[in-house]
Amino acid sequence: MKKKTVVIAWIAFFLSGVCMLSALFSNADRFVSLDVTEVNVLVSECRIHWNEMVNKEGAYRQSPYPFEYAVLDREERLMEYTREHGASTLVAATAERDTIREVTVDGERVGWVIIYNDMDRMQADLRRSCILGFAVCTGMVMCMVLGYMIWIDRKVIRPFDAMKEFAGAVAQGNLDLPLRMDRGNVFGAFTESFDVMREELALARRREDEANRSKRELVAQLSHDIKTPVASIKAMSELLLVKAEDAKQAEKLSAIVAKADQIDTLVTNLFSAVMQELDRMEIEVSEQDSIVVERLIRQADYMERIGALEIPECLIVCDRLRLTQVINNIIYNSYKYADTDIRVDTGIENGYLTLHFTDAGGGVAQEELFVITEPYQRGANASGKQGSGLGLYISKSLMEKMQGRLVCRNVDGGLCVTIYIRLA
Repeated sequence: MKKKTVVIAWIAFFLSGVCMLSALFSNADRFVSLDVTEVNVLVSECRIHWNEMVNKEGAYRQSPYPFEYAVLDREERLMEYTREHGASTLVAATAERDTIREVTVDGERVGWVIIYNDMDRMQADLRRSCILGFAVCTGMVMCMVLGYMIWIDRKVIRPFDAMKEFAGAVAQGNLDLPLRMDRGNVFGAFTESFDVMREELALARRREDEANRSKRELVAQLSHDIKTPVASIKAMSELLLVKAEDAKQAEKLSAIVAKADQIDTLVTNLFSAVMQELDRMEIEVSEQDSIVVERLIRQADYMERIGALEIPECLIVCDRLRLTQVINNIIYNSYKYADTDIRVDTGIENGYLTLHFTDAGGGVAQEELFVITEPYQRGANASGKQGSGLGLYISKSLMEKMQGRLVCRNVDGGLCVTIYIRLA
């Protein structure tokens, strides 16, 4: 319904009400006015039959006219009447505001005709008519208002609520739910535009996802390709280190090997993070003897900062390659941020082999304990030191994929990183 249609409907209703009220009040004259012709006929009938009326003094008669009356002679004696308890004297008739007409015979006044105005009945009839007219007009107004409210609900409120729900869904990222279009409501054109916007946003999101995925795949490919030359550099450096003839040369070659290990760890972390985002992280768990854990720790501790180890003899469930990566990350972080000796405590708790790696580097702020295991997040003590904030995040994810856990906490004077390896 257009705005023009609503205006026309209201104008038509207003004119109908005016016409009804005009007809009502124009007919009101019949309640307060007398028919002069009927009155003249009554007076003429009294004149013609006066002698007969004198002989039947005080007779009651059913009124043949649309009004009640009484006939008095000139001594104001009641000759004829049509209503009980009506005015029977001129004084009473005047007080009641009745209509009084003279009756003359041969030019001489012989009496009067009192026509009762019956004002109470006429006013009651008029009041009832006015109430009826008002009730009809009120009913029409209420019907119009109810119809208009129904129209507003269907054409404005409901479409607006639908648009509000649609906007909320879009804000939450749900771009698959279409907005039903109805050109009959006031938002018809807008709903079409909003749905086109949804489709464009969905298309833009798909393009963005495809672009990001392509970038991650490129990063994963580059990370994989970088590992090969780094491994070659490390192997050649280790070979030269074996053949080194003096201590200075051996020291430089050792530094090259250490830096190659750092690059390899960083690239491995980056590669693992990207593969996890691409949902391509492969974990193959198997039963291993706990002695493998000691070997992995010794291999990762190339700076020899870990003292004696006592690993309980047991069977564990893990992916050896991924567990190697976890242990390397923990020890490498301790080298870089704490730069102290590392104490490793072991034990068996609730079906897990536990490894507690504790340094003496002062730990991290309490509020940062839950942050340092998130991607690309580093503690305040990492300022000025190289790193991507992926090591502990990847380690925690790998442990969870191997049905284990990784927990960080502060201890006296340092940070303790505990890994839980599930027992077979």
